[in-house]
Amino acid sequence: MSDNNDRFLRLPDVLDRTALSRSVVYRLVQQDAFPKQIKIGATAVWSERDVNQWMEDIKAGVHHG
Repeated sequence: MSDNNDRFLRLPDVLDRTALSRSVVYRLVQQDAFPKQIKIGATAVWSERDVNQWMEDIKAGVHHG
């Protein structure tokens, strides 16, 4: 799979990938410090690319929000 491809992650995938709790993810989203969810009908998902970029930024010392 190419790095240019993106896929949607559901909340359990985001929690597993980031090691954050559900409440922390939603708090960071409210503070504009974590990627916003994408609404697809009644489902909320995250862009894998956005979550990965957020993790890279954290490792590099770039703070959001």
